[in-house]
Formats: sequence, structure tokens, C-alpha cells
Amino acid sequence: MLTDIKAVGFWNCSRQSAFFDGRIFNPTEYSCCNQSLYACYDHHELEKRHLYEDTVILVENRCCTPLVFLTSGGIGPLLQIL
Repeated sequence: MLTDIKAVGFWNCSRQSAFFDGRIFNPTEYSCCNQSLYACYDHHELEKRHLYEDTVILVENRCCTPLVFLTSGGIGPLLQIL
């Protein structure tokens, strides 16, 4: 599988696998300068979903959760609910 992390039992199911793929980005980079921080997080999460979600669903019948972090230590909105 192409994702960074595979965890068994993460979502309270002892035999099911969960897939995670991470990205770390710099909020001061040129591509983020005209966007809010939330929009930057959203962009990176959506990009990861587009890259991996269909494959994970088709091959493993599971979901892929993008893990988005800032170079300064912040975490994306999706990570805050984990």
C-alpha cells in the first residue's frame, strides 16, 4: 500500500486496518501566502485524499486519513478530532 502508516485496531475494530498518510508543510511558503491557514490545511488534506483514498477503498475496503502538520508544530483540523 502507498500510505505512510497502517494501524490495526485504531478505530476500535480489533481486526480492521486504518491507513494514514502524512504531510508537513510550511505555512509561509509562496503557495500559502494568499490563503488562510485553514484553507491551506484543507488544500493539503484534500490533495492527500485524492491521491490515496480511492486506492485504499478499492484495494483494502477501508478509509485513508490524511495527517497534515505545520513545520512550526501545528496540526490540521482532522487531526484535532483524533
